[in-house]
Amino acid sequence: MRGDLSSRGFTLLEVILALGIFATAMTILLGAHSRANLVMKRSRNITDASMLAMYKIREIELSIEKDIAKGEFVVGEKEESGDFSDLGESFKDYAWRYTLHPVEIPLPPEPSASAGGEEAAAASGGVYQFMKVIADAVSKSTMELSVVVWWDKEKAANGEIDKRKQVALTTHIVVLK
Repeated sequence: MRGDLSSRGFTLLEVILALGIFATAMTILLGAHSRANLVMKRSRNITDASMLAMYKIREIELSIEKDIAKGEFVVGEKEESGDFSDLGESFKDYAWRYTLHPVEIPLPPEPSASAGGEEAAAASGGVYQFMKVIADAVSKSTMELSVVVWWDKEKAANGEIDKRKQVALTTHIVVLK
């Protein structure tokens, strides 16, 4: 007796088609999983670098406060670099560089008599002089601190700093004496 064709199982074509669909689905899933791992690693690097940059900013601020208290702080340009290997094995691939420099506040051009007459120029000249005094005072007491932290410091040491592998934070410090 011959059995019914529908009860005999799957044909070879059906099995090959099912395996093809399964292989395609697995390839897509593995690719998505791999991309998710890369995104997670980059996110962890950015988070760590941001935390380390904030740590370095606070360390520099404390150093400046100590120097001010001792009367040893001088407003001027300063640049230093290093790494975070002293913080443990987790941060051995991270390096930093900071620059500290006075802020220069730009002033608009000085008013001229041709723009609105002699009286207007005299009045605005007084305002301009006042703005200049304020700008000079702020420039002498305000410092800009920029900290850049990058990972993969081995490549960075060779001058191959990848902008996608760094975090830069900038803040301003007011030194009131």
